[in-house]
Amino acid sequence: MVTGLLPILAFYIFSQNGLFGFGTDPEKRYFLPLILLIYLAAMWSFYDMRFLIGSDGMVAVFPPFRYRIPFSMISSVESMEKWP
Repeated sequence: MVTGLLPILAFYIFSQNGLFGFGTDPEKRYFLPLILLIYLAAMWSFYDMRFLIGSDGMVAVFPPFRYRIPFSMISSVESMEKWP
């Protein structure tokens, strides 16, 4: 998350100083903050994803969405001890 955030933040800082020309038009002023907001919302949703087991299947909760997977569709399950 931080590696994707650093270039966006650097472009935003450089654009505030007028180096990229984004600060000249009022419409373009909010372009990079909008990209930053979309990126942060996507990363927040991805890292807040949860998997819940219910009586009829598994529920994947990916804010603001919920997706139910019945046990009949699950063919195999693996668990990892460490994240790659």
